[in-house]
Amino acid sequence: MIRWDRLDAENIYNWVRAQTRPYPGAFSYLNGDLIRIWRVSPCDRPSSEGWEAGDIVEGKVCCADGRFVFLEQVQIDDDGPEISGEDLQSRYPMITSMDATLRETDKC
Repeated sequence: MIRWDRLDAENIYNWVRAQTRPYPGAFSYLNGDLIRIWRVSPCDRPSSEGWEAGDIVEGKVCCADGRFVFLEQVQIDDDGPEISGEDLQSRYPMITSMDATLRETDKC
């Protein structure tokens, strides 16, 4: 699981690249739904300030170091279509942050 509150943008970028196909993919949760993250890219931060790790802005997610990664290719659950981060955000218009904590089922 991607820990947005602990990893910087470079580490998240590398983690996603390492976990992509043929592996099961990096993942996070949004409103309790599993989000497989297949591809991200480093990007410029949005114009306004005050973002926290896990916040989603224009298809970009804030990382622990305050920098952002753009969600290029994600998938809702394991059987959903692959979409961009902007499409993901439009499907969850009232949700502004990825879940940064482990759910009980994710603990080892």
